[in-house]
Amino acid sequence: MGVKAWTLAGLIVATLAVGAAYGAEGEAAAAAQPAPLADTAAKGLSTVLLFAVAGMAFAAVGAAFSQAITAAAALHGIARQPEASGKLFVPMILAIVFIETLAIYTLVVALLLIFSNPLTGLFA
Repeated sequence: MGVKAWTLAGLIVATLAVGAAYGAEGEAAAAAQPAPLADTAAKGLSTVLLFAVAGMAFAAVGAAFSQAITAAAALHGIARQPEASGKLFVPMILAIVFIETLAIYTLVVALLLIFSNPLTGLFA
């Protein structure tokens, strides 16, 4: 992976971690104060949702750009050597599958943070 890919991956992880931290902070405050429980819990959950959506958006944009570059390179290679299309097709599909897997992993982490936030007790 290049520098851009590592930077994008780090940005996605940082976005999800910050969102989880803010959400955990809101949920911890909701547990400490029984009076405005619904209001504080809603703020914590909305922050987690906001950061989860932002992280997924970054992952989707990164995956889309990577897939476009991969497909363009494969099509450019096929245009230069049409007889090599069979040798280029399978590696291109594998690369696209691996790129899409990274976006799916981001979706799994975002859903994990939304529905069962494991960082709730850490930032109290």
